[in-house]
Amino acid sequence: MTALAGAGLFADGASLLERAIGYTLSTVQTLSADELTLPTPCPAWDLCALLQHTNDSLSVLHQCVTNGSVDAGPVDPDPAPQDLGAVLRDRAGLLLTALCARSDRNQVVTVLDRSLAADISMGAGAIEIAAHGWDIAQARGQRSQIPPLLATELLDVSYLVITDATRHPMFARPVAVVPTASPSDRLVAFLGRTPS
Repeated sequence: MTALAGAGLFADGASLLERAIGYTLSTVQTLSADELTLPTPCPAWDLCALLQHTNDSLSVLHQCVTNGSVDAGPVDPDPAPQDLGAVLRDRAGLLLTALCARSDRNQVVTVLDRSLAADISMGAGAIEIAAHGWDIAQARGQRSQIPPLLATELLDVSYLVITDATRHPMFARPVAVVPTASPSDRLVAFLGRTPS
């Protein structure tokens, strides 16, 4: 088992994750079943597939916080497509509750063959949840940017956890942006998305 060092370089992972969840929850308000076929910034996914993936990610993060490890295989059966927005809100609520209730701030999380400091796993999870919140907003025609302070902090974490060796297949190559780009645009561009 290998260990990933560098937890001291991270902001409080739980705080990042809480704020990423808050942002993503704002992008699924008034979600309707007829939007599920909308295209997303992830070319292979429509909004239904993106929501299913985001719901799975929330469940995996919940396992990290409550169990200190991630089980292999699917997390939960896929809900009926018309329930995906409600499922996202429910899973986000469970994860937020677990974050508030955790007592071991120095917890180590086991993911496959790696041991990660909990702040690292939560920081990485915050990147994913915020990025998918941005994806959801884009698919729905919202121009909702990731809040500037959150985006800046997530970009700092991204530089540490997303390297040339770890980028593929989760993220595309970085996209160039102008020097005056917002923190949200700089973050999503680093994650391989084209800012709106």
